Amino acid sequence: PYVYRGGQDDYMIVDLETWKVTFEGIVGSQEDANAKYNATDYKTKKLVLRKVEPGTYTIGHSELTKTASDGRDGINTPHTVTVPEGTCYYMSIYECSVAQYKRIMGTDASSIDTNAMATVSWNSLRNSAGANTEIAGDKTNTANFFVRFNGLAGYTFDLPTEEMWEIAARAGCRTCHLWGDEWSSDYSKYIQSSIKVAVGGKLPNNWGLYDVFGNVWEWTRDNYYKGDLAGVQSDGLTPIVSATGVDASYIPYRGAGTNGRYTNGYAWCELSMRHQQTKTYYGKEVGFRLSYIMP
Repeated sequence: PYVYRGGQDDYMIVDLETWKVTFEGIVGSQEDANAKYNATDYKTKKLVLRKVEPGTYTIGHSELTKTASDGRDGINTPHTVTVPEGTCYYMSIYECSVAQYKRIMGTDASSIDTNAMATVSWNSLRNSAGANTEIAGDKTNTANFFVRFNGLAGYTFDLPTEEMWEIAARAGCRTCHLWGDEWSSDYSKYIQSSIKVAVGGKLPNNWGLYDVFGNVWEWTRDNYYKGDLAGVQSDGLTPIVSATGVDASYIPYRGAGTNGRYTNGYAWCELSMRHQQTKTYYGKEVGFRLSYIMP
């Protein structure tokens, strides 16, 4: 079970050459940690995840957008979700890069491509496993990302739930964007559907996560709930799999990668924006971020 390590486990580091997993605390400030981990090795040869502590968090649309009705997918009015006491979770500070993906899948152990990985379907990442199914590791698997990675690293990594994603993306903020209510290109990169950019090129949020708004969209673990997320699931670590209004053939993704156009209105480019696609979809605008729930 999760045991607080006195601030010595703020980061989880996976070495993608030795597959050794270590934990590190923040030395100095969050800004010092950002400077340390915003380096090529941590986008190619290693994988870095940031801890999210147990507690109750408010997520959902900001005051600016909570009553907007402009055609966006999936309403998400303000509500609280909980990371239960006795556990915590980790979220990768970057969207998975091409180099990290290729090193893990064994297709190019020397890749230094720091662009966000895309053109990967939810099914290919998770071996078509159900949203509430933990993915067993098998390092001989060459087709399914999480099956292979869990076998190599010896930990059960997965996609984050929608709630896990937004808790980590907001990092305590309640504004439209992670930096405030007005647009800023210092934190976000809007991309065209055929283009992706290097991870970590913009400013991070308050917990040191990069590109939570912009670059590629990011798959989550849940089945898609068509209604308002408020009141559906209070435990942020549990994926939504069955409730009235759930469509198990669709998966939500977050991060406003290509539809996050400021000209479409605030609600189309905020942290609570939801979108969805089929489990077999592998568009050039959709990537992913890894998570790990501490048992």
